[in-house]
Amino acid sequence: MQSIAGCILTGGKNRRMEGNKKLFLSYNGEAFFQRILRAFAPFEQVYLSVDEKAPYEGANLPMIVDRYQAIGAMGGIYSALRECTEEALFFVACDMPHIDAETVQRVIEAYHSNPGLTLVEADGRIQPLFGIYPKVLLPVVERQIQLKNYRMRSLLEQIPYNTVSLTAGSHAADNINTVEEYKELVSRFETKNN
Repeated sequence: MQSIAGCILTGGKNRRMEGNKKLFLSYNGEAFFQRILRAFAPFEQVYLSVDEKAPYEGANLPMIVDRYQAIGAMGGIYSALRECTEEALFFVACDMPHIDAETVQRVIEAYHSNPGLTLVEADGRIQPLFGIYPKVLLPVVERQIQLKNYRMRSLLEQIPYNTVSLTAGSHAADNINTVEEYKELVSRFETKNN
């Protein structure tokens, strides 16, 4: 079996979240990153992809700092794949609090049965920040960076990939981008539990 580690992409300035780091947002009594770590239980190692270390030291996870600043998720993926010792990384964005162990396990199994870029598909849409990237993709990612084309969709046009569709009713790929979305998430939880 190929060695895989988890990697949580922390994102950049979190402007739409009024500067609050999404990694530490709380939902159902846990920080987002704690919920992701639970789903990432199969991995011996989980990294944090960060633009700078200081804001994330409270997570007590090994951090990989972006080699290229301010180029988005592609920079985090590139840096983490370069630094890690594993053959592949399971990337997930830090703003996906509904990620679950079952979905993670399905993606791992799909990767092992057909090693290569393996991404989650939700409602017919590919999720480039939710899946396993093997280290052999580094030259392709590096070329995109050299071309200054930082769009993940453009990267995926260069690489064949396998998909794992979410089961009906799954919210594993739902992400929380804004203060309003976060308030709605908390409100829904409180309503459900009152």
